Amino acid sequence: MELLRAQSYDKQDRKQVGTNVDRLCKSLLDGPIDADKVDYLQRDARHCGVSYGAGIDDHRLYRCLTVASQGVGDQLLLVMGVTDKGRISAESILFARYAMFTQVYWHHTVRALKALMHYAAAHFLASIKTPAEATSLRKDFVRCALLGKPVDDPAWVGAAAQGKAVTDIQAGDLRVLGWLWKNTTGNGKVAIQHILDREPMKRVLTLPRGSLTDGQQQLLDRIYSPEHFMDRLSLQLEVQTALRMRLADKHCPDQLLETQHLDAKEWRRRLEDTAMLRCTVDYPAQRAGAAFGLKIVGPWGEEPPAPGGQEDAPTEIPEEKMRLLPISIFGEGMKALERSIACLRVFWDPSESVILRRVLGDEEIEDVVRRTIDDFKPEERAWNLL
Repeated sequence: MELLRAQSYDKQDRKQVGTNVDRLCKSLLDGPIDADKVDYLQRDARHCGVSYGAGIDDHRLYRCLTVASQGVGDQLLLVMGVTDKGRISAESILFARYAMFTQVYWHHTVRALKALMHYAAAHFLASIKTPAEATSLRKDFVRCALLGKPVDDPAWVGAAAQGKAVTDIQAGDLRVLGWLWKNTTGNGKVAIQHILDREPMKRVLTLPRGSLTDGQQQLLDRIYSPEHFMDRLSLQLEVQTALRMRLADKHCPDQLLETQHLDAKEWRRRLEDTAMLRCTVDYPAQRAGAAFGLKIVGPWGEEPPAPGGQEDAPTEIPEEKMRLLPISIFGEGMKALERSIACLRVFWDPSESVILRRVLGDEEIEDVVRRTIDDFKPEERAWNLL
């Protein structure tokens, strides 16, 4: 655990956290080109039937890995780097990551299904009343997920038997989904039912992270961290309520209702139903991997900064007077990637999404959502039951 806590530099205390060896070892586990990233980008691409991971030249990358020095304040820190010959191989990881996030990990259908899972999980966590109950549920989850304990809930067995997507879900994942079904609330079960029936919510609004104000980004980054699940539920409910009330003030043509197999009476009943799950809001929080920088080392320029008293810092100048090129591929590249493809998405019940977009229009939906976010007041405390 101490190894995983090692950081490159603590700006507040103006000193490195952990030894150079700790930080370098950590970068192999959790860094810009760590073993996990190189593995999952290629493996996921292969299993998803896309070719983005095939462009990673990992063999050349491994041959070009090196250790570089970076002056920060009065200290000389060690960072992972690649020689100039490995620059293209390193950049291929950035492109593969960009392609996989846009086309697979953050594809709108994947995010719609994840939003439903997060919704069901948040309702489950919100239903826990005491630490003792949390401990008991944690043990029961381990028995189910790791030891294969079946879910003994007749309602779940019936729901799973009728689900269209059940045959595409692996047995272990289906068992965990059943455990969540058994322990979550009624609305959480509705969300899981959407997954089982292969009927994810439909997009009604997409806002790139860069189009949000600084205040909106800060708020969303906060409440979409794991411990603020109560705030996420509250925000989704407020967005749903605001859109539903705006929709109730508008006239919906009978012809439009007919295309969605609804009549005026059924539509009014739906608008009056405040308990119905009809909205999820998805916002991928900033990922820690985007904060790393990978340096390119070349045989040009001046000598690196002199050591600043750190006992385990290098005291010799690398061969050929190597220094850091003023290029940070992963530091700025991954941050730009996050800004360009990370989006706030609002999903709506598939039986009403067409009506919502036709009656309100994209601009009015965006206005309602932005106003709701601006007016939202999160709770001061975070929840950490697990």
